[in-house]
Order: sequence, then C-alpha cells, then structure tokens
Amino acid sequence: MKNKILLISLALILVAAVPLFNACKPAPPAPEEIIELSLAHGFPPGSVLDWAYPFIEEELVKRSGGRIKLTYYPGGALTKGGGTFEDLKAGMFDIGVDCGGYTPGVFPLSGIVLLPIPGVESVRQFESAYFELYDKFPELRAEYEEFKLLSLSSVGPNHFHTKRAVRTMADLKGMKIRAGGGPTMDTVVALGATGISLHYAEITEALEKGVVEGVFIGAQGLKSVWTADYCKFMTLTWYGGFDLAILMNLDTYNRLPPDIRKVFDELFNGPFREHMIWSWEQTEEVGWDYGRETGVEYITLSAEEKARWDATVTPVLDKWASDKDAKGLPGRAILDEFIRLVKKHR
Repeated sequence: MKNKILLISLALILVAAVPLFNACKPAPPAPEEIIELSLAHGFPPGSVLDWAYPFIEEELVKRSGGRIKLTYYPGGALTKGGGTFEDLKAGMFDIGVDCGGYTPGVFPLSGIVLLPIPGVESVRQFESAYFELYDKFPELRAEYEEFKLLSLSSVGPNHFHTKRAVRTMADLKGMKIRAGGGPTMDTVVALGATGISLHYAEITEALEKGVVEGVFIGAQGLKSVWTADYCKFMTLTWYGGFDLAILMNLDTYNRLPPDIRKVFDELFNGPFREHMIWSWEQTEEVGWDYGRETGVEYITLSAEEKARWDATVTPVLDKWASDKDAKGLPGRAILDEFIRLVKKHR
C-alpha cells in the first residue's frame, strides 16, 4: 500500500513539474520580419527594366532568405519618367529607376554617357566601360548622395530612326528629331537637325501624330516604343547612349538591418552588373529583329561621311569637358578615361 501511495505521489510530482520544465526551455525564435519594398519607374512595357527586374527580385529573395518582398510598379504606375527621382526622394516608393539626362545639370558627370564617344561598337563594350568608370571616379558616385546609389548603367549607342532616309548630313538638316537632354540634344543639333525634347515614353505618340520626323535612340526603341512601325530607316551612328540610375530612398536604406543592406550592396556591385549588360543586349536584339521583320532599312554611312559626322560632333565633347572643368569637376580627366575604356573594351 505504501509503495502504491509513493508511486502515485511521485507521478503527481512529475506531472506538476512538466510546466516548470517547459518554462525552462528556450523560447522558439520569433519569425523574422518580412521587409516589404517597392520599385517603380516610368518606362513603357518592354523596356530593359522588364528584363532586369525578375533577376533583381529573385536574387534579393534568395540572398535574404525570403525576408525581402519586392513589389514592381512599371510603366508609370506610380511615377512618370523625368520626375521619378523627386518622387523617390518624397518617399512615394523605395527604389526608383530613371535617366539623369531628363534633369540636365543635376547629375553633370553622369551625362558623359550621352556624349558621342568615338569608337563605340556594342552595348557590352559601352556598358563595361561605364561600370569601370563608375568605380574609378568617386565624383561620379557622389552626384547621388541624396539617395542610396545602387547602380549606374547605360545603354548605347544611339542611332537616327527616321521617316525618310538619312544617308548624308544634308539629309538630316532641319528634320525634327526627338532627343534626350544635355549632350544628346547638342549632338542632334550639331548635325543640323531640329531637336525636340520628349521623354522616352512619349515617343510613340509623337511619331504617330507627326510631332517629330524621327528619334535619336538605341536599337531597343525599334520595338519598345515601336519606332519601326513609323520609321522605316535607321541611320547607324553609334553615338552615345543614356544614363540609367537605380536609386533607393536614403531613409529606407538606413532603416534596413545591416545584413539586408549588405545583400543590396553585394548584389548591385556584383552579379547584377553582368545581368544588366545581358538585359541591354536582349532588348537591343529584340529591337534589331523587329526592325528586320517590319522592313526597316539599316543605313551604314560611308567611311568618308562618317568621318565628316565625327568631326562635326567633336566640339560637343570638348565643350562638355571644358564646362565641367570650369565648375571644378574633372571633366577632361573623366572624358579621356572614358574614351580609353571604350577602346579597352572593344
């Protein structure tokens, strides 16, 4: 009997101790916070961002262990091109992509990619040279100090997409040509055309309504803004490109945990660069193919005519460099280095 009572007592003690033992166990870790971020731009469907975004999202999710949730707002859903950086600064979204060339003077050194740099032959060559330039000159990166600069990029080169054939500089004279800002516009005007300033997203409507007779953009525009449907000639000049900045709201970046900031830094300064070059190549190739399918004639200038064009736009380069030097910026140094890098990556 005594043994039975002892066993019952022992069992009761053990049952009573279970909560105590459980209380001594370490608490399960709290689920890690999901960080929701938004990325917005004002470019039309089919732009390079549609190629680049899936990679960005996939890599951020993978590298953060699923802690980052990125939502994509393309094509002007949250912001219009040319105003994206102001909207980003105001906190309307977390990451914004736009061209500095739409705000002349705000990012003066980044405008170097708008220049008619000699010797450009491909997107990969131009983009590789720009990435290396970006790494070498802190003055270039410092232009974006109000933001967290994730990456600078550039597509190039530009060509003349026109409604009538341009085989000589005389054919271009007086033609109304859409161009971006700054040196891109200077190049178009130097060659004798009448420059019309419009955002990239406005090109299709301007061609349809006859506001312009042609545009000065890269081959990707043959399909991304449907120039091939209106312009049956493309004169190959291989002049410059446009600058693309991927920026994060600075307050957003500073609020991120250190390990998540590291995820962004390592991605955009590492594998993203090669993927961006690939993305540009894909959009260009889609454009070239669409132009062929729709009967666009690709016009190559004669060697003599191309030399005439090159000589005509050289003052645009010199003026850009001297203007920057006069403002205490390394204009000539960065231009000379960019020309060298373009040759290096040929």
